[in-house]
Amino acid sequence: MQLVLYPRVIAQHGLLYPFRLSLWLYPIAYLLTPYLSLLPFDSAGLIWLGILVVQAAQVVGRTFALPATILLLNYSCPHPSLLGLVHGIGSSVSGTSRTLGSIMAGTFDSIGLENEMSGLAWWIFALVSIVGCLLSFMVRDNLDE
Repeated sequence: MQLVLYPRVIAQHGLLYPFRLSLWLYPIAYLLTPYLSLLPFDSAGLIWLGILVVQAAQVVGRTFALPATILLLNYSCPHPSLLGLVHGIGSSVSGTSRTLGSIMAGTFDSIGLENEMSGLAWWIFALVSIVGCLLSFMVRDNLDE
C-alpha cells in the first residue's frame, strides 16, 4: 500500500489532505477496540470482521500518516545541513512518546479496571488522538500552498 497507493494519492491530493484525513482513523480504531470484547464468542466470523476493521483503520492510518510526518519534518528543516539534527530530535521525541505512551496506557488501564471501565485507556488515547487531529490543521506545507 505504501509503495503503490500512497504515491498516487499524494500526487493527486498533495501531502496535507491525506495526512489529516488518515489521522482520523486513529481515534476510530481506539474507540472501537474495547468493544471487540462485546462481540459474541460463538460468531468467529463477526469477531474476525471486527478485528479486520480495527486493524485496517490502524494500517491505513499509519500508511498515510507516518511517511507524511517524515516529509513534513524534512520540509521544516531550515537548511539541508541540519537534516540529521532535525531527524535525531524527531526520533528522540517519537521514541520517548512511545515509551511514555506504554506506561500511561498501563496506568490508565489499571485505573479503568479498578473502576470497572475496561476501555478507559482506549478512550483517553482516542481523545488524545482527536486533539492531534485538530492540531494537524496548524501544520503547513509550503509545497501545497
